[in-house]
Amino acid sequence: MTFKHIFLLLLAFFFIACGAPDTPQKQSTIPSWYLNPPVNNQLYLYGEGDGADMQEAKTNALNTMAGKLSVEISSNIVNNTNTYTNGIVNTYDKSISKTIQQDIKKIDFTNIKTLKAINQNYRYYVLLQVDKEELILIKKEAFFLLDKRINEIYTSSLNKKPFEQIQTIYSLNNMINEAKEKLNILKILQDSFNSKLYITKYNTIQDKIHTLKNTTPIALSSNQKSKYFQNKFADLLGKNHYVVQNNSDISISIDSQIRYSKAYGWDVAKVNTNITLKSYGKIIANKNIESLGKSSSSQENALANAALHFKQQIETMGIDTILFSK
Repeated sequence: MTFKHIFLLLLAFFFIACGAPDTPQKQSTIPSWYLNPPVNNQLYLYGEGDGADMQEAKTNALNTMAGKLSVEISSNIVNNTNTYTNGIVNTYDKSISKTIQQDIKKIDFTNIKTLKAINQNYRYYVLLQVDKEELILIKKEAFFLLDKRINEIYTSSLNKKPFEQIQTIYSLNNMINEAKEKLNILKILQDSFNSKLYITKYNTIQDKIHTLKNTTPIALSSNQKSKYFQNKFADLLGKNHYVVQNNSDISISIDSQIRYSKAYGWDVAKVNTNITLKSYGKIIANKNIESLGKSSSSQENALANAALHFKQQIETMGIDTILFSK
């Protein structure tokens, strides 16, 4: 081969090299099943996610699953916050429509199956599946166990004295609210589930507190001649639908221990008040509240100011909480 031929060959290689791109074009590394995941159906729920690690990818996939379910349900209730039966507004369905987004976020997807999982260019991708019927069965089992417990506790209260009944029912509030949340989730997952039956029952249980309040008078007393604290408490009882009268088997004593002092020219009243609720001689609630009052004019005004502080604390805590929390 002559020098000329060698030169031409090298020149050809040079032009070929110059005509080629500087770097190869990267193909998409995102899995097709991630870009086009399966849609939810009557049997399964799906969620896809990605993340810096597999745990983050799975968390994001579950969020996607909840989001898809939210869109699916919301599309059926948009602009329909009320449903009607014989012209009567169904307030429970109205509540469902308003809280649907929050309730979906509370769904704990326990029966999760990983269909696809891959690490592409240091990014994790995952596709999850949940058997819808199995999930419904799990949620029903948890709800029925809680409902059974509520029934047992409520039934046990029926033979108790009125205020002891209130105390028992009041203690059920958290359980009933949890049961209502579980009902909302079941209704979301299975629209045919008869949740209204249980909601009506729970509302009836909680409403009994108001009936017992209105029909069971309370006798109120104080160990102090000045009735500042007793009057403040009586005012709060009335605002919360309790009935106060002079003689009753239900009594609340307001016992205050007062300490006066002087500070920088102010009269100061430090008061420790014990609130005791008795039902037929049995103590069913006891609470201590410390209050502070001051006045530039007199001890009497300092005491009145402390009574106002006492009332403010009860309003913050809630009078039912004071009387019925164990």
